[in-house]
Amino acid sequence: MLGRVVTITFNKANAEALSVKGLKDGVVSFAEEIKETIAELEDGNEIIESFGRKYTIEITISELDTSDMSAVDGSDELIIATASGGGGGIGRTLTVSSLDDCKTSVDGLKTKIVCRKSIPEHDSPGFVVADIAS
Repeated sequence: MLGRVVTITFNKANAEALSVKGLKDGVVSFAEEIKETIAELEDGNEIIESFGRKYTIEITISELDTSDMSAVDGSDELIIATASGGGGGIGRTLTVSSLDDCKTSVDGLKTKIVCRKSIPEHDSPGFVVADIAS
């Protein structure tokens, strides 16, 4: 995902739990792991088949208040908005719904938020990227 992250919104049960704005570069990392199975055929060839994906989104920001951390814990949707990277020079959003879990922890003077999502489909992305309406 291209563009500088400007807003991260956490939702619980279709309601905004917390929105964090004015973020610096490098606060978000997004990792995708493809789950695969390997079958060896009688002739020695191998067939590799993917059967799912696991996403891990890590966010490191200035230390949050404990009430804000409680609001984020258990969020079921994450929306990341960027200032650029979309068509026509506008920003984009990355929305990850139906999160498996979303947990906060304190690391030094920073708050670390880790959200995870697993999907069984090998060809479905598990998230939506869209241009921000101008």
